[in-house]
Amino acid sequence: MEAPDITAALELEEGKPEKETRAEIRRRKLLTIASDLFATKGYDATSIRDVAAAARMNSASLYYHFASKEEMFVAVENASVDKIHDRVSAALAARVTDPWERLEAAAVAHAEALLDRTGFRVLVTLLYPPGLSEGVRHRLAARRDQFERMMAEVIDTLPLADDVDRFVFRKHYLGGMNAVGVWYSPGGKLAPADIGRRIVRVLKG
Repeated sequence: MEAPDITAALELEEGKPEKETRAEIRRRKLLTIASDLFATKGYDATSIRDVAAAARMNSASLYYHFASKEEMFVAVENASVDKIHDRVSAALAARVTDPWERLEAAAVAHAEALLDRTGFRVLVTLLYPPGLSEGVRHRLAARRDQFERMMAEVIDTLPLADDVDRFVFRKHYLGGMNAVGVWYSPGGKLAPADIGRRIVRVLKG
């Protein structure tokens, strides 16, 4: 995989009147590179040295931003959830009142954030890598729970049959959405927005 040119990106961004410091910009670029490597090589097969090499840094400099690979993974996961959360939250803020249309808007935003390859690549790990500490797992779960609570509010308004378990419906919806990243093909016939709409159409029946 050809890694983003972090040096060129820094030079371009430093000329802009941004509030981000050089360290913040570099950290953000490192997260982008780490997310790409975790997604393509896997967590276990990716080392700190791999990320440093792709960023054209030495490993010692990378440790200034992340104390360990585990910490880097947590940062990538949290940034991924935040990207999806922010996109979906913005979509739900639009003046859409129909419950199914609100879920469709959320699904479209979710799919587009998940499959966006123009910037930070969202990494949604369906199963956490073995070896993560219990504390790290709790931290990651807490971040995801915030997003799930937002979606629970949307799903609770759907006109579902009385015998439909909304908890199971929510888990089924979120599982289906997050699994899209596994099978999606950028060269396929369906755009991310189309996938989001069709998933809701299937659930609506």
